[in-house]
Amino acid sequence: MNGKIDMKEKKGQAAIEYLMNYGWAILVISIVLVLLYFFIQSPMKVEQCNIQTGFMCNDPVPQIFSVATGADAGTVQLNMRLYNKQQQPIKVSEIVCTSGTEGDANITQALAFTPAITIQPGTSYDFKVSSSQAVPCYVKATATKVKLAAGQDFRGYVAIWYVYENEVDASLKRTVTAMVSGTIRAQ
Repeated sequence: MNGKIDMKEKKGQAAIEYLMNYGWAILVISIVLVLLYFFIQSPMKVEQCNIQTGFMCNDPVPQIFSVATGADAGTVQLNMRLYNKQQQPIKVSEIVCTSGTEGDANITQALAFTPAITIQPGTSYDFKVSSSQAVPCYVKATATKVKLAAGQDFRGYVAIWYVYENEVDASLKRTVTAMVSGTIRAQ
């Protein structure tokens, strides 16, 4: 009788080990599928703006939009708030957006400000369409404006040329770039 109980216990143990092994495998496969869904299906759902230390551009995140009417209809522009977190005033002279890499921003295509816009330490400035200062976006290193419809995803860089207010030679401009991403809105 003792032999029959040992056989049942061994069968039960084998069944539990079988279920545990396959259970872990199913759990791992499920986690991988969930991660694939989030990173492949919807990679751009997070709106963000990342910029170097000394500046801030993510409060609020830039509004990326497709122009509704006029000569620029269908082109991508963005509204952006730039905070000066440095210890001295800066003067922004140009700003532009590119769908390429940081190095693709071209100052000749940038929105230029004469006189330059002064941003005091601890304050911000809004580059926005209502003041005719929405930032234009260009395709990589070309003179062609990015054309995307509302609902599409955008990822690119904003380049800002500036000098410190007390700069020795104001013709030597500094550049800061911000990586922006988000879903394009209708204007």
